[in-house]
Amino acid sequence: MRPRSMGSKAANGTINGSIGAVRDRWTVQLIAQNILDSDAITLASSGQFIKAVVPLRPRVINFKVGVRF
Repeated sequence: MRPRSMGSKAANGTINGSIGAVRDRWTVQLIAQNILDSDAITLASSGQFIKAVVPLRPRVINFKVGVRF
């Protein structure tokens, strides 16, 4: 196995999804982002040393209910 240098990072992926239903005037939605709760770095700003790191947003689950007027 070859050691990684500071300038490289491993590949990562996320799974997002949503499902919803509509009945008469009502809507219901379930939305999930980063379902597997991947812990990754999306951006690392560096010159000689790492100055800023932006982590991936943690798992987020939303439930929405709406009605049309």
